[in-house]
Amino acid sequence: AQRGRSPKLVVVTVGSAALGRTHPDGARRLQLFAPSDVSWFSKAATGAAVGVEVQEVDLAADTTTQELIAELRRHSDADGLQLMWPLPASIDAAQAYAAIPRSMDVDGAHFRGRPDMVAPTIGTHPPVGCQGIVRVLEDHGVSLEGKHVAVIGRSWLVGQPLSQLLSAKGATVTLMHRSSKNLAELCAAADVVISAAGHPGVLDVSILKTGVVVVNVGTTFKDDDLVPDILPTGDSHPASLLVHSVGPISVAILLRNAAENAAARQAPPALGATEVNSPSFATASS
Repeated sequence: AQRGRSPKLVVVTVGSAALGRTHPDGARRLQLFAPSDVSWFSKAATGAAVGVEVQEVDLAADTTTQELIAELRRHSDADGLQLMWPLPASIDAAQAYAAIPRSMDVDGAHFRGRPDMVAPTIGTHPPVGCQGIVRVLEDHGVSLEGKHVAVIGRSWLVGQPLSQLLSAKGATVTLMHRSSKNLAELCAAADVVISAAGHPGVLDVSILKTGVVVVNVGTTFKDDDLVPDILPTGDSHPASLLVHSVGPISVAILLRNAAENAAARQAPPALGATEVNSPSFATASS
């Protein structure tokens, strides 16, 4: 808490398809991934552990676009808003995400891959999953300068913004998807392989070169086991680093973004500067 109040994050989920607390797999993922005070699947408890107030708002799957936008507008006191993806097909996603002001966007809804966003300021945060991947690599001393990074999955949530972040760090990035040919061959030549495909066993780590760094973003339940995209082959594999999940670091970054926004909103203007109000919900756009 700073300047008399705790940072506040509001997480809005519509229906149960989004991979969070309301997802059918949410409770089991909470058991498997991490303790409840450091988990993507228990954001309120995780926030409480570090002094961030998290309010989770769960809306019915038949919520309309206008009802969702009205709900988002109710939380003008929040320092951050996260609208969980995916949304039901009946909702106009572009309108809904455009209703989140940039000054409250802690989850990268407005990210456009600008190089200056690698060091985010208020309202310019990249998607938290992508930030989490970069942070894991940095924490393990993995330099990206001049490296060949293979990214599997081209979603706008992970693959596309991640490729932009990695490029800004000096990496040469190959972005692959379901139509890509010679996926295994391309990955076998890479220094770093990151998979966000959500297809268990999309690649076997044994085909990769010695010393490769592997990061799994996608995980899928198979029976009662949580299986990563890139499967290890016993205790012996060529990877120098094999990361199974970035969920715990992603939720930590989400809370950090909200705290940074809170500090920026409450900071007094610089001497001689003119104070500028945050964008209102009525005028926010993507």
